Amino acid sequence: MEDKESAFSICAYFEKDKCSAISVVNNIGAASSVSGFAMGVGYNCGEEATQKVFRNNVAHSNYGNRDGDGAIIVFDANLPSS
Repeated sequence: MEDKESAFSICAYFEKDKCSAISVVNNIGAASSVSGFAMGVGYNCGEEATQKVFRNNVAHSNYGNRDGDGAIIVFDANLPSS
């Protein structure tokens, strides 16, 4: 249920194989009942400085049963391990 109640839900609810070329950049996720962002796609560790999937986003004033989260990012099993 967390993915449906986030301010932004990006490939966290539907089949991940239908998501391609996702870029979530320069957004504000606020005042949701769970989290600012729920992402079902990600990037490999160590690519923080060069990745273009999820960058420069801000989450605030999210509330819920766990005091709200800025982002919930689900492990992407389709990524090659590094």
